[in-house]
Amino acid sequence: MPQRDSTIRVLHVGKYLPPFAGGIEQFLVELMWACAEIGIRQAAVVHHHECRLPTRFESLRFSGTAVAEVARVRIWSTLLYAPIAPAFGRELESFAEVFKPDLVHVHMPNASAFWLLRSRVLAKIPWVVHWHADVIDGASLSALAQAYRVYRYLETALLSRAARIIATSAPYLATSAPLQPWQSKCRVVPLGLKGPRSDVSAPPDSEPRFADATALRVLFVGRLSRYKGLEYLIRAVQRTPGVELVVAGTGEAHTRLAALVESCGIGPRVRLVGYVAEGLKNRLMTTADVLCLPSTSRHEAFGLVLVEAMARETPVIATSVRGSGMSWVVGQSGAGWTVDPGSTVQLANLLAWLRDSPAIRKAARGAALDNFRTRFQIGDVAQEIRRVYREALRTHC
Repeated sequence: MPQRDSTIRVLHVGKYLPPFAGGIEQFLVELMWACAEIGIRQAAVVHHHECRLPTRFESLRFSGTAVAEVARVRIWSTLLYAPIAPAFGRELESFAEVFKPDLVHVHMPNASAFWLLRSRVLAKIPWVVHWHADVIDGASLSALAQAYRVYRYLETALLSRAARIIATSAPYLATSAPLQPWQSKCRVVPLGLKGPRSDVSAPPDSEPRFADATALRVLFVGRLSRYKGLEYLIRAVQRTPGVELVVAGTGEAHTRLAALVESCGIGPRVRLVGYVAEGLKNRLMTTADVLCLPSTSRHEAFGLVLVEAMARETPVIATSVRGSGMSWVVGQSGAGWTVDPGSTVQLANLLAWLRDSPAIRKAARGAALDNFRTRFQIGDVAQEIRRVYREALRTHC
């Protein structure tokens, strides 16, 4: 039985929560659930997931359990991926006055978190900064790089004020330029998940699924962004007969990727199916032979979808981007394989080998589940984060 701790009251400051679809958002909900299970009281202030909807207060429930009181603050628009919410600081301050937290858990990147630097109420208690990703890397948009010149001063002030900083993997911590001055107060705690939630309902005939039972069934799940490297995966499938690819997700690269599939003449073997609901995503992951995350930059800081697949006994393919946590997530567990980022040839050769090696794929399924259970269960992650909370509280005394 996990030790309970009813003395810590934690206020999370995040960017969004579901129904906004994203790995950080999914992790935050599951973390709050796991922390509630060990007696930590929680609340969260985030942005509304749609523009111009009024600020809303609600009790967040997960798997039937109330885990936190939440304020979703109205946003007017977005700029360079950042929600514009002029009222965020005021709502954060008033919410904190009612909740009276012992500690603030800030999830970065999030420009609205800089309102903390002006807070009267929250200046008196310790802050834990959860560093999910750097804002920029070598592949960043020039406009974002220009805006970062201002952002970084506020970012540095926030990190300076933090009692503890959580990095999601050792490789990311080692290569994150903003975190280098603060190594002594950084702690590595991986992201985690509760595990698969079954959906036993029969899928409608109209739902997308793998069509060829004899092919190697490859799945991608995520936002269709420039750094995801999907063009290399599509070209690898083009070079490899007997492979079927389902791409689940939406994003700015959809039109370009659809044109690439058409120009390669592999429409029957590669399908871009768009957004998929949770139940369908579960079924696609369960029936896939392998999930592939071919990202090409450190913008893919961790790759939570890899953990999600391994929880469903689905082995994974990731890229060995220097400084990303992807290779660290796969590790030496036998749960998957890594290839060089942007290497169509390596990816095609690996797909061909997996297509012809059913025994290898079967062994990797068991290893994937073992890797998840050993390293990425959300209950274990919550215990590690509670230890960070206690460190922060002792440091602040």
